[in-house]
Amino acid sequence: IHDVVRYRLHRMKKKLKDELDSRNTIQQYICPNCGRRYSAFDALQLVSMTDEYFHCESCNGELIAESDKLAADEMGDGDDNARRRRREKLKDMLQKME
Repeated sequence: IHDVVRYRLHRMKKKLKDELDSRNTIQQYICPNCGRRYSAFDALQLVSMTDEYFHCESCNGELIAESDKLAADEMGDGDDNARRRRREKLKDMLQKME
């Protein structure tokens, strides 16, 4: 049991560190209308020439970065302050775990 708990704590720390390290990289985009997900490579093909945003293949909704969606869901808005607060919260959680 001791080893299992230590392993889970190690995995939790690693996940928090990975999320803090990769906060600036966008890995996926999501459509807020239909919920379809696109990788960063797939989204490059979906650039609209009229407004230079990514648009969904299915519903033509404007795609948002998944990290922005997480910040918006958690904090209520997707601005830089929300991302900064989320990052600070993650740092605090990591510090408490250590």
